[in-house]
This record gives sequence, structure tokens and C-alpha cells, in this order.
Amino acid sequence: MKRTLLVLLLVNLILSACAPAPAPTPTPAPRPTPLPPATTAPTSTPTPWPTATPVPTDTPTPRPTETPTPSPELVVLRKQIDEALKKYPALKLSFRENVKDFYELLYCPPPDYQCVPWEEKRKK
Repeated sequence: MKRTLLVLLLVNLILSACAPAPAPTPTPAPRPTPLPPATTAPTSTPTPWPTATPVPTDTPTPRPTETPTPSPELVVLRKQIDEALKKYPALKLSFRENVKDFYELLYCPPPDYQCVPWEEKRKK
């Protein structure tokens, strides 16, 4: 009898270990409390504040605007462009900023328009 009881308990233990776990019971999510109905805020008329009278100020005298002087590098570059366009009216020019923060004039000749640095051909 003890043996039968032990076998029965052992079988029960094995079966309970193999049984699937019960699914969790869903708990209802708490519902938010409803907001009270909207009430209109009381409107009030604004009280006028006393305005200060503006103090007269001196009007600034207009000065002639000074034109900024361009950097020497840009002056040289502009001169090169003007001369190149006078010599070659169908010339295509481009700029690029090189490592020294100076603008380099590029010549882009047809047919493929591959740009190369502009070299001024000076007569010696």
C-alpha cells in the first residue's frame, strides 16, 4: 500500500510537471476618470495701463555708406577674368577655393569642358 501511494504520488508529480501552465487571467485595465465638463473661464475686461509719453530722441545724422574695399586677391582675380573674357569671348570660366583660402581661376575649354587652372600667357 505504501508502494502504491508512492507510485501514485510520483505519477501525479510527473503529470503536473508536464502539464501546460495555466494561461494568465487578464486583469482589466484601470479606466481613467472622466474629466469634469469644460467650463468657460470668466472673461474680464483688461484694465488700461497708463502709457508713458515717448521721450524725444536725437535723430541720427545719416552718414554716407562706405563701400568695402575688396581684398587684393579678389581684385587680381577680377582683373584676370575681365582680361580673359576680352581675349576669348566664348570662354567658360569657373572658380574654386583652394587650400590657402584663395580663389583660383579655372579655364573649361570645349568640347569636354574639363576645367584646368588658368595660366596667363605673358609676353616676355
